[in-house]
Amino acid sequence: MSNDCSETQADIIDSLAREVIVVPDADKAGANLIKRAIEYGWSVSFPIWHETCKDINEAVRHYGKLYTLKAIVDGKESSKLK
Repeated sequence: MSNDCSETQADIIDSLAREVIVVPDADKAGANLIKRAIEYGWSVSFPIWHETCKDINEAVRHYGKLYTLKAIVDGKESSKLK
């Protein structure tokens, strides 16, 4: 819903005690979300469709739900260096 995450939202997400994978939009605003994800220690995914689709919704419409989800999991990065 946004390309930013408040401390309150991050606390709620972390309280779920699950792995968090952020998929930012392929635009300048998505870069801000990547920085926040790194701050919170979350993984960031750069799926292979990231160059052809600007967001998850477009990828689902073009490739389908299953392929989009698999690409997100396969494209996740947990290393701050990468």
